[in-house]
Amino acid sequence: MKGVAIRLLTQPRTIAMLVAVLLLALLAWKGWRVYEAAQQARQEIYTLQTRATQLDTVADRQRLLEQLPVVDRSIQHLHREARPLLPVARLCGWLPVYGGDIAAAAPLLETARHLSAAVNASTPLLAQAMRNPPADLSSDTLVQRVHLLALHTDALQHAAAEIEQARAAWATLDTTRLSPQLRQQARLDTIGALLPLLDAGMHGALLVGTLLPSDSPATLTTAMLVQHLATVTPQQYATAHEHLTAARAAWEAVPLADLPPVLTERLQPVPALLDLAPLALEAAPHLAYLLGYNAPRTYLLLLQNPDELRATGGFISAAGAITITQGTISGMTIRDSALLDDFTADDYPLAPPPLKQHMGLDLLALRDANWSPHFLIAARTARDLYSLTEGQQVDGVVALTPRTVQLLVAALGPLPVASEPHPLTADTVLVYLQRAWNPAEAINAQWAARKTAYLEQLAQAVQERIAAGIGVADLLPTVQALRQALDERHLLVQVDDPAAAVWLAGQRWDGAVQATEQDMLMVIDSNVGYNKANANIRQHITYRADLSNPAAPTGRVLLQYRNLSPPASAAAPRCQIETVFLEGQYSDMTNRCYWNYARVLVPAGSRLLARTTVPTPATWTFSGVADAGTIGVQGGPAATLELSTLLVVPRAAERTIGLYYHLPPRVLAQDGDTWRYRLQVQKQAGREAVPLVVQVRLPGGATLRHTSLPPTAEAGPVLTFESMLATDFVLELTFTEGA
Repeated sequence: MKGVAIRLLTQPRTIAMLVAVLLLALLAWKGWRVYEAAQQARQEIYTLQTRATQLDTVADRQRLLEQLPVVDRSIQHLHREARPLLPVARLCGWLPVYGGDIAAAAPLLETARHLSAAVNASTPLLAQAMRNPPADLSSDTLVQRVHLLALHTDALQHAAAEIEQARAAWATLDTTRLSPQLRQQARLDTIGALLPLLDAGMHGALLVGTLLPSDSPATLTTAMLVQHLATVTPQQYATAHEHLTAARAAWEAVPLADLPPVLTERLQPVPALLDLAPLALEAAPHLAYLLGYNAPRTYLLLLQNPDELRATGGFISAAGAITITQGTISGMTIRDSALLDDFTADDYPLAPPPLKQHMGLDLLALRDANWSPHFLIAARTARDLYSLTEGQQVDGVVALTPRTVQLLVAALGPLPVASEPHPLTADTVLVYLQRAWNPAEAINAQWAARKTAYLEQLAQAVQERIAAGIGVADLLPTVQALRQALDERHLLVQVDDPAAAVWLAGQRWDGAVQATEQDMLMVIDSNVGYNKANANIRQHITYRADLSNPAAPTGRVLLQYRNLSPPASAAAPRCQIETVFLEGQYSDMTNRCYWNYARVLVPAGSRLLARTTVPTPATWTFSGVADAGTIGVQGGPAATLELSTLLVVPRAAERTIGLYYHLPPRVLAQDGDTWRYRLQVQKQAGREAVPLVVQVRLPGGATLRHTSLPPTAEAGPVLTFESMLATDFVLELTFTEGA
């Protein structure tokens, strides 16, 4: 019997059966261990999810932090147990029903393992950040968080590498073959959305941490932080830009629709932050100078009123000096511009000829210093005149219109002002300023003092609001408001620091007329009528570029003005310049005829061919001499050609200026059989958005190859583009002649 048993055991078939049984037993045992490990990991993850919703107390946050390494150990243990079976699992995709789930085991476990490792690497940073989270991020707590990121840059880099590996593993997963049960239980759609989100967040943290060395003092202040940013090396900034690029790319891959609604709501500011981040990186090296961290900086402040439009934004109603020390406004004075005149001085320059001819001005006062549309020239003129009377040198010039104040008040919230029963809002601050300008009594020293008091109270309220600190909830809207004011040229800045000046010029925030080798257009209106009629003026700009003969292109500008002021009474002269208002309301200064000295800047080398203007009778001019509506032609700023004329628009009337001219051939560039055309229409500072229509006529039979903007209409060879000129309008297109 024993021999029979031995013979049976030594038979090949028997040996194979025994091996199969042993393998099945081993697989069953290993499968059970994997199942137990999976159940344990699932339980620990559930516990983590529960604790993540309970973070009200220090003990709650501590329990969450204690759970993080537990989850990591469970997932790593599951991966070790399942690793021998993963190659086999990959081959089981053919099995019915659950074959896809089994084959997905490897990428799912790899994703979980790397995610867990990333969280584990970040635990020291999370522990410090969560130990005492602030209720609101003031400038001090914001600096502390920045410093915290710098201290843990190595951990962040480790976590970022793990997240990248998790995304790579996830990319190998075929989610279309998974069973509905697994997709629902594992919340795979959410995981797929969170992976690029985590990647974006990690690179964002690294961006911040890269700019600050880990050996910086723990008591880092806001002043020290900004001053340090001015000394960051080019290599550090290059690395920060790399992290920003990676963060933006990862964010673009986030399927927001797959995220929980509560998370999506909290992520709403992210696009705006990513949009501002490149600008912040570029601005950082200049902050120490601009905000007075290296030394106090004093800027000449010009308050421009666009209701009496001038070249760089409006009549300079008030001016003063603002001093910034260590990022804080340490001093600010605002006075009515008329109080800053001292015509007994011998150094006053002569007024420009148009101001002499149309307003009777002999000398150029500070209030008219912004006659040049090139703000760098206007700023130099203003600071020279300010120094002439005040004897104070400044480090730059800041010019703003009420629209800037309105945008800032909207971002910062209601602004308490001492003389007002209710805080000023974005809707009421303009009314407040109009009351300041309103001559309810004779224009004299008392009126000037009252006007100055209004402006000083507003300046004091703004200074106190900024000194109180800008919370994190208001920080982004405030920065966006400043950027909008700068982009739309309601805020212009000129500084003496060469590096900062180059940066401002690159952003087009210095108010310079932009020189270009190709086609350009800029319309500059200046009110020379001693009133605030621009409040009631509506303008429309049409520009037609005829490229049908590329060797001889032409341009045609049509400027339409409509005066919404009510018709004049039968007893009053239709249009008569009034140099002084003795009494009345602000609306009395707006409901007037509009005396406009219009200037149009076109490419140098252009040649005027024809004009359509409106003559002005002698009774409507300051000099008493009729104006035939002739066009002045002279060189303009930034290598442009300036075409100018006087236009008077009566109340409740419309008037038009038309200019037709040859363009220099260089506005078209040829590359082989392809023609390139670029047009830049520059917006005048201080204006609200103006309707703009651009029409481009191509040669007959030409084929449009590319356009930077979609045309709003096409009629044969004529392309029409419509826009609101809130910021500069730029159009680029290419075409070939023939099919």
